[in-house]
Amino acid sequence: QLRENLLLLGQLPQVLLLGQLPQVLLLGQQPQVLLLGQLPQVLLLGQQPQVLLLGQLPQVLLL
Repeated sequence: QLRENLLLLGQLPQVLLLGQLPQVLLLGQQPQVLLLGQLPQVLLLGQQPQVLLLGQLPQVLLL
């Protein structure tokens, strides 16, 4: 289940995520997404022209 470790984003031109996030879910149209830190599970849904992922990413799913 998606609980406290869940971040829902709508239509955001610029998204900056910093810190240790066990589970991150991004929904919507993000032209620029920057993820920094230790992210075990990252799920990006929508149209992302530019996506920058930095850190330890065991599992990354881009749709």
